[in-house]
Amino acid sequence: MKLLSIAEPPWKCECWEKNALDQEDHGRVACHTLNSSLKRDFSNMLYLHIFIDGSVNSQLKIGYGAYLVVSELGAAIESLKDTVRVKRFEHTNSTKLELQTLLWALSETVALGSGGDMVLTV
Repeated sequence: MKLLSIAEPPWKCECWEKNALDQEDHGRVACHTLNSSLKRDFSNMLYLHIFIDGSVNSQLKIGYGAYLVVSELGAAIESLKDTVRVKRFEHTNSTKLELQTLLWALSETVALGSGGDMVLTV
């Protein structure tokens, strides 16, 4: 598996931003501004959105981090409520908890990627 992006789609370039090509078509064409290693068909990739949050008791230095992975942004909330993962972290603060939660979410999501290419939006 090859992780191509953590923030923005790998095909986002000048053409895409100027609406010269729509996003769906842009994944199938070799844009002149893309790095040659990214000139490929993105239509068979797994696209996931990861949402994270956390809360810390600063006096006890205990926090809870949670994440949700969504493949379709239009999915019904009722169908997602059982997919939220929560984990307790000790000896932490708010900044550290955000990073711990992000790394935990990424490691579990990439591990479940079953070896295929994926694009993650965090």
